[in-house]
Amino acid sequence: DIVNDYGAKSWYNECKKFNLLKIEQIIELINKNDTIGNPYKVFVNSEIPETSSNTLKYIYFGLIQANQILKENIKFKNIIEIGGGFGGQCLITQMIFEMLNIKYDKYILIDLPNIIEYQKEYLKINNMDDKCEYITTDEYKNMIIPFCFGVQSWYDITLLNLS
Repeated sequence: DIVNDYGAKSWYNECKKFNLLKIEQIIELINKNDTIGNPYKVFVNSEIPETSSNTLKYIYFGLIQANQILKENIKFKNIIEIGGGFGGQCLITQMIFEMLNIKYDKYILIDLPNIIEYQKEYLKINNMDDKCEYITTDEYKNMIIPFCFGVQSWYDITLLNLS
């Protein structure tokens, strides 16, 4: 039987290519994000525990950011994430930045008011809400945005296979 791993093996292999985190750190990230709720987990390999493919995707996109920041010695104060869902990417990115000693002042999440409530709860449960600022979609209009990423946007572009 072929089991759909929802891209988990690919996400994991891409994460390893950055060579920024030890396996133990990747396992720590997996264990932190996959603890709350009941995520669908898949077997990737014997190096890591069964995990959600979304967690590996969050690690991958966190590593893309970290790699760029470290490689180009980018200095910034705030990170902004638009449409952050329940807060998994925020959690993982903050943990990666902490592991790699990347400094920032705030992690700003912009989303619909009802979604922000989920983010607040999830990040508070995981003790990763100290640097978070939550802004509703109606409140963001006058912000200056120094560093921005959109995980799902990049993911959609790769799915389209644009050349």
